[in-house]
Amino acid sequence: MELQIKQERDKILTEKAVKEKHMRGQLDTQLEEKEKQLHDILTKQQELETQMNALNKVKTITKQENERLLKEKEELEALLSHSQETLEASRMYIQQIQIHQQEVTKERARAVVSFSESVAAQKDSLQIQLAILKDINKRLRDDKDEAEATQARMNQSRMTNRSNSTPLQKKSFVSKIQHYPTTFPANDSN
Repeated sequence: MELQIKQERDKILTEKAVKEKHMRGQLDTQLEEKEKQLHDILTKQQELETQMNALNKVKTITKQENERLLKEKEELEALLSHSQETLEASRMYIQQIQIHQQEVTKERARAVVSFSESVAAQKDSLQIQLAILKDINKRLRDDKDEAEATQARMNQSRMTNRSNSTPLQKKSFVSKIQHYPTTFPANDSN
């Protein structure tokens, strides 16, 4: 019984480990993708900032050039703002994944503890039931042995009295037999 419980527990733990490994693999892949996106965004942001600095240096060349550069600057600022928003969204997403991973780890730990407690409780219950059955079996054997011994003594007494006793003694023996208990006290099986 304990081997079966252990096998079931090992099977459940193995299945959980496979699922968790698959989930961790998916989360790791997502994290790698987001980190790559984050790196690309940071690189793009640095490139945009470099371009903005270059544009600022040539603003004074001509008014027309200034207007063109101003327009490009506004476009680049809009793109930079969008990049910053995307970067912030990526950071929040990564943070949510990390929080979720922590919750999954805690839940897994709670599940393992709960399973171990359940197995221990089942084992204790089975041990108690086994002890009760052993005690009942012992009492039944003792009752049987006592009954057989009593019957043997009664048979021996009858044989002895038949060969050695007078009619009066036989009558006295019969009287004793009539007063001898024919039932045996029942043992408490609790």
